[in-house]
Amino acid sequence: MRPSLSDRLSAGEVHPFDQILEYWDIDSSQYYSFESKVTRGWRDLKAKKRETWPARGYEHCSEMNDEQLTDSLHTVIFPNITMSFLPDNIIFLDSLS
Repeated sequence: MRPSLSDRLSAGEVHPFDQILEYWDIDSSQYYSFESKVTRGWRDLKAKKRETWPARGYEHCSEMNDEQLTDSLHTVIFPNITMSFLPDNIIFLDSLS
């Protein structure tokens, strides 16, 4: 998922978005600033997914536009359970309090 421009971590911490970029063979260190990583990196991620989805077995992506390749649908099932749907991932979140 795309990070917010205000979603900065302390120096030395690996941002989860770096891991997403690296998973798709995008060098996250190529961006000169966090702002560049968030904006250019998001565009680069869309292009890389478009380019490499067939080799990764994501046949269902052939009819998707760029936003559908990277943006997630977020659904609240119960007050404490949510799901996010991406073309290459499903994320379940729950609150056990």
